[in-house]
Amino acid sequence: MGEGIAFLVVWFLVIFLFFSVAKSKLPTYLLPMFPAVSCLVGLLWYDFLKNPTPELRRGFLYSFLLVLGIFVVSMTYIYVNPPENFGPDYGLDLLRFKFYGLAFLGILTLPLGLFLKRKWKASFLALAGVIVLAMLFVLLIVVPLMNPYRSTKGLALKLDRMLAPETTGIWSCDERLSPILYGPQGSRPEHSRRIDEFLGSDERVLCVIRRSLIERLIETDDKLRPMVHVIDEEGHKALISNQR
Repeated sequence: MGEGIAFLVVWFLVIFLFFSVAKSKLPTYLLPMFPAVSCLVGLLWYDFLKNPTPELRRGFLYSFLLVLGIFVVSMTYIYVNPPENFGPDYGLDLLRFKFYGLAFLGILTLPLGLFLKRKWKASFLALAGVIVLAMLFVLLIVVPLMNPYRSTKGLALKLDRMLAPETTGIWSCDERLSPILYGPQGSRPEHSRRIDEFLGSDERVLCVIRRSLIERLIETDDKLRPMVHVIDEEGHKALISNQR
């Protein structure tokens, strides 16, 4: 192992292990390790295209088969045990997701087939094209569909604008319908009262809540049905009020 490769390996391991141990984790923490990974992968492909030794061929073949195997197992699991809340929680249609998955699996066999035919450069170009295509698909199609389900920034801003000074709204509530109050003093949990009690009060209440919980409220309490007014929706959540 040369000094340059050793440096890249240490670069990758230090960042990966440090943030793996850290309690607080965000995807952006791993960004500094990607240049090292990219250089290592590039060097590996360079060595392979320059001199495709049997050891390198076996290593690349096993990598192809491993990725395909993981993908096949994942798709099989989704078909056998389809997630119940896939659409409501992530904004993705499960049937369309399965179709895209099968299409991507078919495309992924192209670089593998070229590799098996020992067309190394064509296999490399096909694999690079598949990766670029997958990234564009995620960025242009998947992310815009999921963004409203990952963030309630629009509803939060609207709630903040609609709250009068020194008043309290309800930022969110859990499955037990215990609300988290939101107001000038910040956010605090309210364990003594439920969301339905707030909605039944004479004062105006604003609440960001899951749409599934709204349906539960309406189904379990007929008196609350005329009190729940949807002001706006974003993803799987809604901003509601007990007054128009």
